[in-house]
Amino acid sequence: MHSDFLVITTPGLEEILAEEIRSLGIAPVTIEKTGVLFRGTPEDCMRANLCLRTAEHIIMLLSEFDCYSPEELYEQVCAIDWKPWFRDHRTLSISAVVQDSSITHPVNAALAVKDAISETLRDRTGRPPEVDRYLPDVSVMLRLDHDHARIGIDTSGESLGRRGYLKTRPESSPGETLAAGLVLAAGWNGLDDLYNPFCGAGSIAIEAGLYARNIPPNLNRKKFGFMKLPWFDPACWEKIVGEARSRIVPGDCLIEASDEDDAALMIAGKNAAAAEVAGIVRFVRRDIKALPKARTASMLITSPPPHVPGSRKITELRSLYRTMGEVFRKRMRKSTVWVFTGNGGLAKYIPLKPSEKMIIYNNSLRSVYLRYDIR
Repeated sequence: MHSDFLVITTPGLEEILAEEIRSLGIAPVTIEKTGVLFRGTPEDCMRANLCLRTAEHIIMLLSEFDCYSPEELYEQVCAIDWKPWFRDHRTLSISAVVQDSSITHPVNAALAVKDAISETLRDRTGRPPEVDRYLPDVSVMLRLDHDHARIGIDTSGESLGRRGYLKTRPESSPGETLAAGLVLAAGWNGLDDLYNPFCGAGSIAIEAGLYARNIPPNLNRKKFGFMKLPWFDPACWEKIVGEARSRIVPGDCLIEASDEDDAALMIAGKNAAAAEVAGIVRFVRRDIKALPKARTASMLITSPPPHVPGSRKITELRSLYRTMGEVFRKRMRKSTVWVFTGNGGLAKYIPLKPSEKMIIYNNSLRSVYLRYDIR
């Protein structure tokens, strides 16, 4: 059985996600805003949920159509055969994303979908599903963009970006999916030295460690949405997980993460231990000015403060960004530096010329990812 699957990612990481999908032996059908569409089997879906580092949700599409009102949406959803997905009495949740459409509010769209599914199942089975927003058996997702609707079942359940190791993090610190995307977008090979100043909760260093060890990002996750679907095969899943475990390597590289905040370093160390990469990620208390001289072909990835925290003045941040550039020029000779910041204005104070620029969103914040080739 083949189905169409829409993989949702952080805006700006679509090409990175597509390359990940190709690495699993799956050919992407289309690359689009915030996601990648592929056609595959249930086994492909399970493997993608386990292994994709830059995916947030994987939706098995059931239908797509144009609609211009809640009434039209209701009629189209009623036309879908929901019975196979609600064998026995199963709970339901609905999420809707609406953009540039005649239906302007996601709540109205979600209500139309809920009513359609409930009444269709009541007519066919005599018993509609109950709504459970927190631990549903089946999560239905609607994406309505320019009056074109796609609707399907979330095979992931909780966001794939919630790996489980990152207990707390500063608001500006990259989450797991974004951190993995920064590592992959930088083209780090998992072998060269990697430095991560301003490490915060350690997400960039930890995702680099997972990549270096070839540990699937969701290897220790116990629940996925697909486990409640009729095509789920536990034996096939165990085979996929076993194959993934057999490909894990010890990791032969230096990943050094540093910060001035002792509390942050303590949290980062605990996070790395939970992610099983403490053995190859080293955390050091260090000011950016004390960055050691890098060996040739090393890489540095950092997400410095993008705004004014507490009483820190904007002039101090400008000075920090100037200092960063000076340190990179002296300490990262013949290496590559990547800087991710939600404040492009501050990036202008780095006294280096970027060779590449990517636009990536951190939550809803438009951010820049800049590459500097230090000669």
